[in-house]
Amino acid sequence: MTDVNQHLIEIATREWWRRLDQARLPRLIKLTDAMIEELELLNLEDVPQVPSIWQERLVLLSSSLPFEYQPRLGAVPSPTAVLDVLFEVQAHLFALKTGHSLPSLVEDEATDDPTDQQHTSEYAGGELSSELRTVGS
Repeated sequence: MTDVNQHLIEIATREWWRRLDQARLPRLIKLTDAMIEELELLNLEDVPQVPSIWQERLVLLSSSLPFEYQPRLGAVPSPTAVLDVLFEVQAHLFALKTGHSLPSLVEDEATDDPTDQQHTSEYAGGELSSELRTVGS
């Protein structure tokens, strides 16, 4: 009987996390839309690199996502580089919202591209994960 109760609690907990994530998705999509709009303006103004405040913004965004993600950006990325990251994040947010799956957002750590080492992000804390992980799973 204890095993059955524990199993029911686990199911209820997973469902609770799923609903929490579903409620959070529209806010995250709206946030990334606003960030994209701001970056597009910087891009149109031919700004060569994003202001330093974007480091904090990307850290906060990454920590708010219902999956693990560490953007792979240089220390002073261009608006288009950050736009690419946000488009990738949005694709995964929309996939979660619609119930579709996409490949992992975290790149394989083993790479033959020597320039890839130069682009390790200073924008998000934490270790790289080998897979996309939804919160609560």
